[in-house]
Amino acid sequence: MSLGLILLGAGAAAEPGSPGGVPGAWRRARRILREGCTGLYLSGYAYHGRGTYDRARLDDPNKHAWGIGAGRSLDSGPRHHEGLST
Repeated sequence: MSLGLILLGAGAAAEPGSPGGVPGAWRRARRILREGCTGLYLSGYAYHGRGTYDRARLDDPNKHAWGIGAGRSLDSGPRHHEGLST
């Protein structure tokens, strides 16, 4: 099992006065773990846009992408969401 760190936003912008790069990423990860909400992620059916692929690619995708995962997520501002997931 692996742990993925997803930092979305304007280049994973750090808060003013906090370090960027790896130290900033670790600080944000600890904040997500401490303050975030726990979630359970389920997948089942993946929709593939019919108009974006040719016939060969439409016949190939696995539409039944079953899986399960868990994570923590934190909404830290308008249009700024951070999360950790397994």
